[in-house]
Amino acid sequence: MTRYFLYEVSVEGFRGINNVGEPLKFRFNPVTVNSIHAPNGFGKSSVFEAICYAIYGTVPRLQQLPGTEHAEQYVVNRFHPGGVGKVQLVFTPDDSGSNVSVLVTADRQGVRTVSSPSGHPDPDSFLESLREDYALVDYRRFTEFVESSPLARGRSFASLVGLHKYSVVRQALEGLGDPRSLNNHLGIAAVQTEVQQGQRDCEDLTSRLLSAFNACTRQNPSMVGDPSRLISEVTSTLNGVPFLADLLENRPVTELDFIAAERALDEAEGGSDRRGFDILSKTVNALESHEITLDDRESLRALLTSANTRDDALMAAGLLDTRTLLKEALRIVSSTDWPDATLCPVCGSRSAEPIVSHIEEAITVFDVVQDFDAELVKLAKTSPTIAKLRVLEELACLGIPVEERVVGRIDDAIRSGVLATDLVKHIQAYATSVEDKRLGALDKMRQELLAAQASLPPSLVHISRLLSSSKQFCETLEVWETRSRELADKRAGLASLLRWKTFVEAAAATFSQEESRLADERVDEIQAETRSLFSQLMRGGPDVKPSMQRSRGNQQLDIKLEDFYGISDVSARALLSESYRNALAASTFLAAAKSHMGTPRYIILDDVTSSFDAGHQVALMELIRTRLQYAGGSEGLQFIILSHDSMLEKYFDTVNGDRWLHIKLRGLPPQGFMSASSYDADRLRKEAESHLRSGDVLTGGPLVRQYLEYKLGYVISKLAIPVPPDYAHRGDRRMLSTYIKAIRDAVELFRAAGRCVLEPSQLSALDGTHVPALMTNFVSHYETASGSPFDPYVLLGVLQSVDELVECFMYDDGATRRFYRRLDSR
Repeated sequence: MTRYFLYEVSVEGFRGINNVGEPLKFRFNPVTVNSIHAPNGFGKSSVFEAICYAIYGTVPRLQQLPGTEHAEQYVVNRFHPGGVGKVQLVFTPDDSGSNVSVLVTADRQGVRTVSSPSGHPDPDSFLESLREDYALVDYRRFTEFVESSPLARGRSFASLVGLHKYSVVRQALEGLGDPRSLNNHLGIAAVQTEVQQGQRDCEDLTSRLLSAFNACTRQNPSMVGDPSRLISEVTSTLNGVPFLADLLENRPVTELDFIAAERALDEAEGGSDRRGFDILSKTVNALESHEITLDDRESLRALLTSANTRDDALMAAGLLDTRTLLKEALRIVSSTDWPDATLCPVCGSRSAEPIVSHIEEAITVFDVVQDFDAELVKLAKTSPTIAKLRVLEELACLGIPVEERVVGRIDDAIRSGVLATDLVKHIQAYATSVEDKRLGALDKMRQELLAAQASLPPSLVHISRLLSSSKQFCETLEVWETRSRELADKRAGLASLLRWKTFVEAAAATFSQEESRLADERVDEIQAETRSLFSQLMRGGPDVKPSMQRSRGNQQLDIKLEDFYGISDVSARALLSESYRNALAASTFLAAAKSHMGTPRYIILDDVTSSFDAGHQVALMELIRTRLQYAGGSEGLQFIILSHDSMLEKYFDTVNGDRWLHIKLRGLPPQGFMSASSYDADRLRKEAESHLRSGDVLTGGPLVRQYLEYKLGYVISKLAIPVPPDYAHRGDRRMLSTYIKAIRDAVELFRAAGRCVLEPSQLSALDGTHVPALMTNFVSHYETASGSPFDPYVLLGVLQSVDELVECFMYDDGATRRFYRRLDSR
């Protein structure tokens, strides 16, 4: 896989960087450590934020602002006349591929656009591939890693070691596989309740169907079995009665016109007594077939349980008016007119992520209430018990006044979509009352039926009962067949949902197990490296051995200490000082970055040593320079370090050279121009010579001074020339004269001792030509600011004198020119 170094950064009109028409540019070297130093307030963090905005599309610090402060208005420099911020990044591959240039612009409304001057076909996707957690790290990231909760730390660690996508999938699967989530999204509990109610309904219908069959045929089957057999038996029984056989006309009983049959029976027999007997018979059948059974009472208890569950969810959600407010907020932030996806239109605060997800999550709580409402209404609508009560209420023999009837109120609630819990509770007591009335009325109606039967001819009673029973059989059979089909469909649907539930739970468990296993492998991979880096950073301190432990059942990552002054397995967060905690975070980040082969082959560190003491700061820099820095081999990363620390500035100046590129920020942010000066000797000399040959002394002169300062400092560093304390510790006391004086005094000291390794010709040139020329002319001019400007040719001569002075401290080893090791040895 091709990985990319950050080769060049160009910034204009972004945050604290103005630079109208002349972008602030940095060019980094992949095979050296790159450092940028500037005092606080000089735009260093703006550079870091510009890179972050270009790659990630956000400025983390602005994300924390409340919405009323309109963070999008602070992306572009407030003093830039064009009102457009530009950040151009150039990436160079670690193979033989071509450079990729990406230009990101932002306007004052926060609109971000991405293009590729180098012609990359999809610069957005390219930037997305660079979004690795280890690539851009500031002090906040270090502190959060240790201070955050084990779960947040575990997810952050997953991002560090390239498992971010796995972590996201695991969270999604675990959320999807949660029983409550599955029930909310799939409605499994509601379907299960519907199946149970459907089953009880079918059992009740079966009982009624077999009872009607028995009344017709005097047979007692234990189950319905094949309905066509039952139809055949009832038809055969009716065909045994000549009067009914004539009405059937060789058709099954299910095709008999019962209204016409009853009319024919009235005409054949006549008299109101038979009609009265028929009405009493139907009433007794209705009372017998609509008994409120124990199963019916259980279904009413299930209805109340559902209502209580709904009430609990409603109490957790709060006012339903809040849902209306959230819905309106969601409509606003989802519209194309809303300027900032992270800004809440209700409270004005900002979120690190788009606010839509947070609003939708809040609405989901209310949606759960609505789901429970819908489930409760559906249960009531399909309840066989309520259906029985509906029939019983209409029976005149029960004498239930209209104003006391409950089923009508339930029907109104079903139509409104909300069924009150008090009404559900009332149904239970009401059902008991109706059942008591049913039993009393049934005894009375049976007595009246017996009296009516005694007054009619036996044949008329037999035909009436047979016709009534067969009609009840046909009506019940039709309902039974319909409900049986519905129950079969619901069972099939429930089976499908349960198969999906089983699959999701198994997938979540399997994926979580494998993600944990892979994370454990990554922990093991960097554990030793983290400990090694930590021990080097905290060299001289107590033997503290950190250990990362990831929980098997979840994504939590605990940081323990295997040994803390003889105590084992204790919390690192609780016991380590701030410096040690951040050193542990730094060790983890660096070990992870080294092992994780992501697309970015660079790591940018912004003021990560803020809580380190001086010794540990240098230890971290040396660790990067000698062990972690890419130097053209197959391992290592390109490092870009931003710092305001004055002690580190001295270190950067000291190590600046072959394996270190040090850059200083200068200028007047946020209104004025800023520049980046890299103390690269060859670049300084070429630029100085170019300006001087074009006659530009005002620009070329200061570059000559920088070149001389760099070369003298380099000689002092390479030959370990002793310097005064002011030179070593106070950068403001360093002048060209102190550089030259330190060199001259050291040479004189070693020559007086008879140990100077310089050749006679080098000593002669140093004393007689180069030092006097520089001290009496160029150096005194710049330190006193006296005299008229130099002639370009004089300054070109100074450049030559500087190179010749440096040559006085080098020797020929047969293959190349080398610096002496010290003034007394090669």
